Amino acid sequence: MAYRENKRYILSQGDLDGACFLYSIINAYISLTVRRPGRQGWGNKFYKRWDKAIAYIPHLTDFFICSSINENGGTGRYDDNACLFKLAVERVLYEMSTQKEKGVFQVNIHEDRHHPSDIKKLISKNSVVIVCPDYEHWVVCVACKENPTIVYTACSAELHYFKEYNEIFHKPNNVYSNGVLSNRCSLGLAIQIVGK
Repeated sequence: MAYRENKRYILSQGDLDGACFLYSIINAYISLTVRRPGRQGWGNKFYKRWDKAIAYIPHLTDFFICSSINENGGTGRYDDNACLFKLAVERVLYEMSTQKEKGVFQVNIHEDRHHPSDIKKLISKNSVVIVCPDYEHWVVCVACKENPTIVYTACSAELHYFKEYNEIFHKPNNVYSNGVLSNRCSLGLAIQIVGK
């Protein structure tokens, strides 16, 4: 079997859609609730709650439009309205939550965070931050390290960027990451989700 450098013939999430924002919300939820897939995967209840959650997303079909050629693809219609971002995150979290988790999550919008070092204060064992580095792809920041600042992310498209895929467990926050936020990237909106 030959591996082809720099070419992929199999498409994956993000190639034809702008659904990375939706994946960042669900990855935030999984990180904050310490959900882990069982032997049979996530289970039917989880998938049914997901189906219900995305039914309430404003402009849902926009996430399945190729955002690189259509300005309304992905979060295009959200970009000038932070309230839409907050509403979408709150709706997904509410519908995904078990009865015990209902009302536990608080969503805070921070429009003044422009560098990874600015968001490290927002990340804790009980909070994660959704960002869009360089305005290209939404990820959730799940853990960080000081000196130098390293912000670890959970990214839905990470699988197709590298030959070897790894998830790293961060014991203090009890979360997994599969990427790192570049210290050179610029950030716009930061969506902090605080859990229990």
